[in-house]
Amino acid sequence: MTYLATPEGVIFLVLASAILHAAWNTLVKSGGGDRLTFMIVFAGIQTVVTFPLLFVVDYPGHDALAYAVGSSIIHCGYFSLVYLAYKMADMSQVYPISRGLAPALVAVLAWIWLDDQLAGMQWLGLGLVSASILSLAAPALVNFRRSQETARGVGFALLNGLVITSYLLVDGQGVRIATTPISYIVWVFFLMPMVFLLLCMKWQKSWAWEVFKPQLVLGSLGGIVSIVSYALALFAMSLQPLGPIVALRETSVIFGAVFATLFLKEAFGLRRVFAAVGVFIGLYFLKIF
Repeated sequence: MTYLATPEGVIFLVLASAILHAAWNTLVKSGGGDRLTFMIVFAGIQTVVTFPLLFVVDYPGHDALAYAVGSSIIHCGYFSLVYLAYKMADMSQVYPISRGLAPALVAVLAWIWLDDQLAGMQWLGLGLVSASILSLAAPALVNFRRSQETARGVGFALLNGLVITSYLLVDGQGVRIATTPISYIVWVFFLMPMVFLLLCMKWQKSWAWEVFKPQLVLGSLGGIVSIVSYALALFAMSLQPLGPIVALRETSVIFGAVFATLFLKEAFGLRRVFAAVGVFIGLYFLKIF
């Protein structure tokens, strides 16, 4: 536990979180024709897994619980937009857009709201990380008008970037004021899927077992991987300023590009190589490495 509190330990936590985040997004995109049932299984398994833990962890405190409730509502919008964006456009188009906006926005707002202080070169690094990630989506941003469906996917991804920024700020504060980081993490993952499932009751046409059975394995795997991924990130947020943590976690876009090429047969080009180099130069300026 002492190692995880060191700078090297935080890097390990966030890189592991990034790889797992890219993995579950790949699972969502590969979840077959009916991604809504996938997302319902995804959310349902999170509630099932975390419910027993509520009786084991400490109570996070009233203030922290209020942040957890707020985060759950915001995450409902996030998962909804993930579902809609992946329904209409390629992962290589929408994933970099939604994740690329977050590092710089979170750093600026955390500086204003949470008094997270960064040095001048760190701001340069954050800008470089965001710009490099967004460059992966340049074709989608330039040519989005050519397809109405792709245009909607890009629009949902842009909106999701703002939603991601919102829940990161809320969770970054909530996990810091909770009695323990793990207590906040458990409550967030218990409440978050319940709010999303209430929304799905309006969208899902059939709740028969036969409908969900094909998605059971991948959906459950995705839900569990998502818990571990964000839990690692939240624990890191309780130890270090949000800006560098978010920037390092958004290396998930680079891992996601690799996964999309390997498993989803999406194209991989020179742009992704340059983006990866830009991200890691940005991380150097952030003094993460």
